[in-house]
Amino acid sequence: MSRLVRGMIEGPNSRLLSQLPSSICLYIHVPFCSHFCPYCAFSKATWREDLELAYVTALCEELSGFERLGLGVKTVFFGGGTPSMLSPASILAIMGQVRRCFDDSELTEITFEANPESVSRPFLDAVSEAGVHRLSLGVQSFVPEELSVLGRVHSVDTVLEALALLGQYPALAINIDLMFGIQGASIKAIQYSLDQLASYDPGHVSVYGLSIEPNTVFAQRSEPVASEQVSFEIYERVIQVLTGAGYRHYEVSAFAKPGQECRHNLAYWHFDSFLGVGPSADSFLLGARFSQCSSLKTYLKDPTSPFFLTPLTPLSDTHYRTEYLLANLRVLEGFSLDQYQHRFGHSLQDDYPHVSDRLVLEGLIEYDSRRLRFTKKGIYLHNEVLMAFIEA
Repeated sequence: MSRLVRGMIEGPNSRLLSQLPSSICLYIHVPFCSHFCPYCAFSKATWREDLELAYVTALCEELSGFERLGLGVKTVFFGGGTPSMLSPASILAIMGQVRRCFDDSELTEITFEANPESVSRPFLDAVSEAGVHRLSLGVQSFVPEELSVLGRVHSVDTVLEALALLGQYPALAINIDLMFGIQGASIKAIQYSLDQLASYDPGHVSVYGLSIEPNTVFAQRSEPVASEQVSFEIYERVIQVLTGAGYRHYEVSAFAKPGQECRHNLAYWHFDSFLGVGPSADSFLLGARFSQCSSLKTYLKDPTSPFFLTPLTPLSDTHYRTEYLLANLRVLEGFSLDQYQHRFGHSLQDDYPHVSDRLVLEGLIEYDSRRLRFTKKGIYLHNEVLMAFIEA
């Protein structure tokens, strides 16, 4: 009997199987990159053909452990790393295994992250055949100087070529990632990127402020970033331009045309159950968080999901409440105070009386029709708001 099957029958969480949700969202981490960006803190590895083949074998083994649980899958998200480095055969093999191991009758969204330099016709043919609905393109900027500072290997011409090719695949919904906040950033530069983006009319745009993460090249060399004032002005311009172009600003970093919101990411923010597979992937099931090993070498030796190896430890009541609050606040419509009270048995004001009152007085959050949400000022300073609740 394999270790996976033993884990399902005799494992530390076997008594919890009946409590699993009927369906989950699935995140698949693809660790491979051709080049390591200096700001990236995600788990990654240099691509080699033999490593890709071994990874796909290991991933399919990890997925097979869940086959007998009878879970449905609502969304699938391929993140990285650079998922678009996978060969067409690997893409089809992975999605074939997902459909074998999970009930896909309610699967409504498959998202695939891609870098411009790895977008090709064979790749797009493969993701189309695999049933992918959305492609998230890591453009970051249409300004050559900014791409250089960010250490990106693609050029603006490469971006334009990728977008032109994507135009031949109208069934694929497109998200474009942009980044702001590098040293020397300006309104003029972000406006140029937004103008270029507009000519391709993607259904979804994600805009992230550069943050210097520990254990990155940027952190090691103390890379300077734009001032808070400049970053705030850029963020305001992004909101103004995109909402004026018909996008709804529905999450701190996300803008969508009607009906094109990312369902997978909304599941995170609404605190739904999700399963992560692949090295370093995080999961949230049965009120507990767990992570796969981060080392690709270790993962290839034994890809068994931690779900079958380690007893789940549910979040404490305080930790659970805080995480619920932090996740739901990222969605700009806010969340229902009545739902909060129904879930936890007491009101938000009871749990965080001084914090919520202070943040209201500072103009960072507001109550509206029994909902709590960010103000315009609070959206930009969302990290400060979240830290206030964490430290309460």
